[in-house]
Amino acid sequence: MRKTLRSLLGTAAVGLASMLPMKTEAQVAGNVEYIQSEKNEKSFARANAFYGLPQGVNGFSFIEFYKNGDGYFGKTMLNKPIVSGLGPKVEAVHDGELVSRVGFGASLSVPGMPKGSYLNLGLIPVWLSEEGKRLQAQYAFGFNLPKGFHFNGFGEMNLRAQGGPRWGYGETELTKDIGPFELGYNMRLYDDGNASPKHQHGLILTLNVRGKK
Repeated sequence: MRKTLRSLLGTAAVGLASMLPMKTEAQVAGNVEYIQSEKNEKSFARANAFYGLPQGVNGFSFIEFYKNGDGYFGKTMLNKPIVSGLGPKVEAVHDGELVSRVGFGASLSVPGMPKGSYLNLGLIPVWLSEEGKRLQAQYAFGFNLPKGFHFNGFGEMNLRAQGGPRWGYGETELTKDIGPFELGYNMRLYDDGNASPKHQHGLILTLNVRGKK
């Protein structure tokens, strides 16, 4: 029953993101990335889409494809700022299947950031999944630097993991514009069984298909 409800809600979130009309052309942005890891077998491709939905809902979806046919992973996130950038958030996870788990919480788009920069914080305490308890704290940031450089990153941690807070996954990168591409350094932050991430270095090549975040 729980799995059925999770699937229905997750499918609804994915359907909302994919079927509702975009508000304006200017609110659609996307890119395709290739991350070449220092461990070649960990390299992967990722497609990202940012979009605006009716009623002021912001949407972000991504999908990653791995080498050697090791499946895929992605997320669909919907949020609606209501007061000073704070509002509800829904997240559907696609881990080798249409819907692996669905979470409900809140997000904050920190106001007053410099032009071309952003800082988003999230906390998701309610999950429909077959896993244990989860209280997921999230962050994402981006800064446009001089000379066409960009500094971006994101990460998440389970504050309710067995044995104490446990890092989930994240990335930090420094890239530079080269025509329609961005090229630069990517550091992946892996789960190492505790609150401190394990680092893995690599290169990232991004093709901005239509607009930018």
